[in-house]
Amino acid sequence: MLRRLIIVLIRIVTNTFFRRIDIIGAENIPGDGPVIFAGNHPNALMDGWLLTATCGRWPLHFVVNAKLWQYRMLVPLLNASGAVPVYRREEHDGDVDNQKAFAKLYEIIEAGKCMGIFPEGISHTKSRMVKLKTGAARIALTVTARGNTRVRIVPCGLNYMHRHRFRSQVLIEFGKPIVIDDDRVANFQKDEQTTVTGLTDELASA
Repeated sequence: MLRRLIIVLIRIVTNTFFRRIDIIGAENIPGDGPVIFAGNHPNALMDGWLLTATCGRWPLHFVVNAKLWQYRMLVPLLNASGAVPVYRREEHDGDVDNQKAFAKLYEIIEAGKCMGIFPEGISHTKSRMVKLKTGAARIALTVTARGNTRVRIVPCGLNYMHRHRFRSQVLIEFGKPIVIDDDRVANFQKDEQTTVTGLTDELASA
């Protein structure tokens, strides 16, 4: 019940803030089965809200920087929406343990649910994407290699006309799913790092 209320509120917020939300490629979103929605990250929390409001799959469990749990007003929303906290190595001198987070994400995906992730790792206002981190590819390959499900990654492009201006416009494009098939899994089991890097590069292009 609470999650339904959250998605209704998110849709109200996004449709109020933006005068126009255009969506391209909605037919590329699988109607069932686990999906990893992977997008660029130009507008902080708004990116997650827009994907939640437009992707047609719910719940959408986002990978979220653990430091957001320091903001008390956000904690109920983060917990109720099923967000999964991860720690960034850059913020902890490389000394982090995200095993619990990965275990939770594997559980979510194997249950046939969806997760959202911004592989750039940070929100920024640069005109080009920064180099993608490998987490999205590694999660997709690892969980599929476990043999309980098959994952698809849907690349998401968020393009704002004026990202912080009230009643502006945004274009969201959902690309063709990248299927984690048997060949990818076999390559992953032979050469993990090369396969992860290759999939990350493919996702960046998509």
